Amino acid sequence: IHDKSKSSPLLIVLHGGGGSGEKMLNLTKGAFNGLSDKHAFVVIYPDGIEKIWNDGRKGMKYRAHAENIDDVAFISAMIDDLIKELNIDPKRVYATGISNGAMMSYRLACDLSGKITAVAPVAGNMPQNLSKSSPANPVSILVINNTKDPLMPFDGGDITGPWGIRKLGKVLSTADSVKFWVSHNNCS
Repeated sequence: IHDKSKSSPLLIVLHGGGGSGEKMLNLTKGAFNGLSDKHAFVVIYPDGIEKIWNDGRKGMKYRAHAENIDDVAFISAMIDDLIKELNIDPKRVYATGISNGAMMSYRLACDLSGKITAVAPVAGNMPQNLSKSSPANPVSILVINNTKDPLMPFDGGDITGPWGIRKLGKVLSTADSVKFWVSHNNCS
């Protein structure tokens, strides 16, 4: 139970493509909820339009991309509302996500660096076109990928759908995704 009298951190958990907030809750077996109860933070599981986040990839046929749905503005407004309604600490707003949600986490770090403290993308590299971003502030990053992911290329390039049938945009390699943030955050 959230105590509104105390300022609390916020964790935004973003589903992968074709998923939902409810599916993320099930995928994580409620682990974030248990941690939020134990460590007094708020966790939310929002839904993207038609189960997809507009993570910034170009040339996609999904509605979120084709119509350029402004998921960054949606999440920014949600953060503002939760700061007011639940007494969220604006200096402790975090995001994580898997696959499409991971790529959206990178986009939030780029586009909302004044609101997002840290992101932890899982099984997703940074969309290639975000490499031209200039986030206004440093953002802490924890990158979790694996070398054998059948959809997300560890070494970058085209994301392929099931069985390699269709191309789903281009991403940086895991190493280049990390290098972007090492450089941006002025890390040694």
